[in-house]
Amino acid sequence: EQYHVKGKSGGLEAAWPYLNHEDRFVRYAARVAMENQPVSSWQEKVLNEKDPITQIQGMVSLARMGNKNLKNQMLDKLTQLDYDGLSDIQQVDLLRAIELTLSRMGMPSNTNRQSAVDYLSPHYPANKEVLNSSLSKILVYLDDPNVIETTLTLLEKEDKSGPIEQASAVTDGNDLILRNPQYGLDIAQMLNEIPPAQQTYYATVLSKQRSGWTPELRERYFKWFYDAFDFKGGNSYIGFIDKARQEALTHVPKNEFDHYNQMSGDSLLTNNGIDLANVPQPEGPRKNWELENAIAVLDSGGLVNRSFESGKNMYAATRCITCHSMRGEGGIIGPDLTQLGTRFTAEDMITALVEPNETISDQYASTVLYLKNGQSVVGRLTNQDEEKYYLSQNPFAPDVIREVPKADVTETKLSAVSLMPPGLINPMNENELRDLIAYLMAGGNPEHPMYTEGEIKRAEAE
Repeated sequence: EQYHVKGKSGGLEAAWPYLNHEDRFVRYAARVAMENQPVSSWQEKVLNEKDPITQIQGMVSLARMGNKNLKNQMLDKLTQLDYDGLSDIQQVDLLRAIELTLSRMGMPSNTNRQSAVDYLSPHYPANKEVLNSSLSKILVYLDDPNVIETTLTLLEKEDKSGPIEQASAVTDGNDLILRNPQYGLDIAQMLNEIPPAQQTYYATVLSKQRSGWTPELRERYFKWFYDAFDFKGGNSYIGFIDKARQEALTHVPKNEFDHYNQMSGDSLLTNNGIDLANVPQPEGPRKNWELENAIAVLDSGGLVNRSFESGKNMYAATRCITCHSMRGEGGIIGPDLTQLGTRFTAEDMITALVEPNETISDQYASTVLYLKNGQSVVGRLTNQDEEKYYLSQNPFAPDVIREVPKADVTETKLSAVSLMPPGLINPMNENELRDLIAYLMAGGNPEHPMYTEGEIKRAEAE
């Protein structure tokens, strides 16, 4: 690493022997040292190198630092290496060198392009997903028509990518859900229906494939998108998937666009509420509502002649429907709100919205288990016996239970944090806040006297 500065004398001589070192960190350090030397001093050494590992590392450097005119010569050298004689990790490095050469230097000549396809295609699919990831991407870039069938077959398989990592992600994610209500529900939804990562990768790679499509292959491919919109992958997931879908549709004949657009789930983006951008948003202006100010809004304007549609929109904008059911629609995480107006006053509702941690029902409270190792686990305590506590951590997957041995627990207590996040009404202006409270008082019923007979007294709804 002392040679990681431009032009330090002796850097090439010191680095070169370590380009094939068994430790990848040493290989990396040697490669960076070489890249800090003039390219002219090592370019020919790389192109003429016989050791495959040294050549692969050198080609990575040449792809990063060399002249684009070298791309055909570099690909010719790389595709003469004995692929089957390399280990899995060495094959990964080789594919990385080829990918870097293509991405930084551009498409090779037709002859070299076909040679690269002929060299790589027999090795696809591989027995390792990391190899398949690189092979699929490179072969699509080279526009190999045979890549479609192989990649679709992988796409249609049960996704088994990273089972250990995924299980770890679920466990770690579940631990976060009830700790942070601001983001916890997004995590909960995602963990309940995690997108198949490797399948998603193949689908996005194929979106750039231009030639080789048949009607049968296109049907198999575009039907995958329809199902993919049901998965939850964070707030950017739908947009990410749709971007790949739109890219793939650019390669469809114009007279078939409508057919494949519909097949791939275009209607789902608007009809089923998947398109979050179409959820009505408050006009504002935004305000950090405090309890006293929010209650004063009701006192000054009351709930007379409120807009049902606006109230319904604000109910959706606050994402109340994610956790609460009303008139048979919505989530089951929190209590049903259909009869809310018969049991609570408008002031009660305002208080719950502004200060959700003020009163937490035992029925919906989370339990914190403090462990001997200094960590803690949070969840809804569903049961316990002499040996274990049983916690439900994901509101969207309540049947998934985490077992915690009592021998590992030093203390238990109810969480002081409500699952409902604060600040839900902050984007709203005064009229929008009134419309939301009226909608809650009416239980989502447009025929409620709230709308047909004017204001119902807030002191106690009959």
